Amino acid sequence: MSSLQKINVIATQIFGLIILVLIFVSISVHTAISANRLSLVIGNSNYQHTSPLRNPANDADLIGSKLSEIGFDVLASKEISLSATRQVISEFAGKIRDVGEDAIVLFYYAGHGIQYNGKNFIVPVDANLQSVTDIILQGVDTSFILKIIELSGAKTNVVVLDACRNNPFPAVSRSVTKGLARMDSPSGSFIAYSIAPGAVALDGNGKNSPYTSALAEYITDPDLTLEAVFKKVRRKVYYDTEKAQTTWESTSLIDEVYLVERSDNAAKGAKIAVPNSTQNVHEGNFWNQIRNKGDAELFQTYLQMFPNENIAKLRWHKYLVLKMQPRRSNR
Repeated sequence: MSSLQKINVIATQIFGLIILVLIFVSISVHTAISANRLSLVIGNSNYQHTSPLRNPANDADLIGSKLSEIGFDVLASKEISLSATRQVISEFAGKIRDVGEDAIVLFYYAGHGIQYNGKNFIVPVDANLQSVTDIILQGVDTSFILKIIELSGAKTNVVVLDACRNNPFPAVSRSVTKGLARMDSPSGSFIAYSIAPGAVALDGNGKNSPYTSALAEYITDPDLTLEAVFKKVRRKVYYDTEKAQTTWESTSLIDEVYLVERSDNAAKGAKIAVPNSTQNVHEGNFWNQIRNKGDAELFQTYLQMFPNENIAKLRWHKYLVLKMQPRRSNR
C-alpha cells in the first residue's frame, strides 16, 4: 500500500470516528433535552357506543406536534380502548420514573370526560357506561394520573383537560355532575381546564376545538411563562366563543416556569430588541437595556452603533469582555 493510500485510509477512519462522535453527541443532547420535558398526549374521537366527536384526535395531533417542536419527548395515543389507555399510562409512568428534579411532566387529554362523586374520569373509546359501576370500572380517574406524575419527583407537573363536553351516556345522566370537578393541585402542579368547573365546553366549527387552537398558538412562545400562556388562551377562547366559554386553571406553582427550554443567554437577552441602525434610536435607552446583561455581543453592537460615546462606557465594556474571557493557564 502506497503512502498516499495509507493517508486516505487514515483520513477515512478519522472522518468516520468524527461522524460517530457527532452522532453520539447529538443523541446525548437530544436525550438530555427529552428527559427534561416529557409528555403524554391522548385524543379520543371515535367512540363505539355513543356519537363520535369531531375534534379530539385532531387536537391531540396538533398539541403533540407543538410539544415536540419545543423539546418535549411526546408519547402520543389516539382512539384508545380502556386496556390501551392503561398500557400507555403504565409506559408513561416508566418513562418519567427517573426524570430530574427540574423536569416538566405534562399530560394532555382531549375527548369525553365525566365527573362522578367529585372525581373526573376520562372516557376510553370502547366505554359503554350504563351504571355508576361502569364509570368506575371503564373510566380512568384523572387524579390517578396526576398522582403518577407527582411521584416522578419532577419540579413541575402539568395536566391539561379539553374534556368538558356534554355527557354522552344518558343511562348515567342522573349519577354524574355537569362538567368536570376542580382538582386539587399538589405543590408544583398546574391543572388547566378548557372550561370552568361545572360548565360545558364548546367543540367549535373547525378542525380543532377553540381551546386547543388557542393553546397551540401560544404554547411555543419562548417569552411566555406557563401561566402567561394560559392567560392568553383564556382571553382568546373567551372572545372567539363570543364570551360563551371561560377557561380555568388551578395552580400551586412557586417559581416561573417556561414550557420552551431557554438557554441562560436567551433568558438574559430576552426582549432586548437590537436596532438595525441608529436611526430613531436613543443611545441612553439602548445602553440602559444592555448594561447589566453581561452579553459581549450586545455591548459590541452598542460600540459599533455609538462609537463616539462616553469613554467610561467604553472602559466598562472592555472590563466586561475581559472578565468573560477564559483565564489562561500559567503552565
